[in-house]
Amino acid sequence: MLFTNDFEKKAFIERAAFKSLLSLYNVFPGYEIMYTPVEGKQCYDVMLYKLNDGIMCDRVFIEIKVRDVVYSDYFLETKKINSIKKMCDDLFLTEDEYKILYMNFTPQGTYIWNCNIIKDIKITKQLMNKATSNNTTDKVLKSKYDLPTDKARKYNYTWDEQQLKKHYPTYLNKKVEDKIKKVGLEVFFDSL
Repeated sequence: MLFTNDFEKKAFIERAAFKSLLSLYNVFPGYEIMYTPVEGKQCYDVMLYKLNDGIMCDRVFIEIKVRDVVYSDYFLETKKINSIKKMCDDLFLTEDEYKILYMNFTPQGTYIWNCNIIKDIKITKQLMNKATSNNTTDKVLKSKYDLPTDKARKYNYTWDEQQLKKHYPTYLNKKVEDKIKKVGLEVFFDSL
């Protein structure tokens, strides 16, 4: 699997974790699934919807994160929620025509928050990376929701990146890909 940057790799892993969860649990029965491209131009990762006489309805927009660290609370930037709500407003959708879910795959399990009902959750500010793909030196102050795990639905499913490597044998660590290209060995690898 060839990624042009770490952001694309992370987005691919998030979608793979979601697909894996769906294969084990009947989380969203009756929904059609549409994944956004891994390039990251959309304000959500997955959209679920139902068709009623050929018309899309009951939309569910999902933001996904795969975390390798356990926290007592997880956070969601308010900008993410606001961007999805603006997109829905631009599509003339009313709040009862869509849901926004935030899904975290963690070493303790998978947590899903219904963001339509987190209005009572306190908003705080924190110094964070300017963008997910940026290094740790480019920081800005961002608003975020602190989401306690007891406000989420929990599934006893943990994501293991080794699963992905079994299904995609050409899946390489980006650093390994870069090293191969730097040394000039890519001619030995068809997938590069």
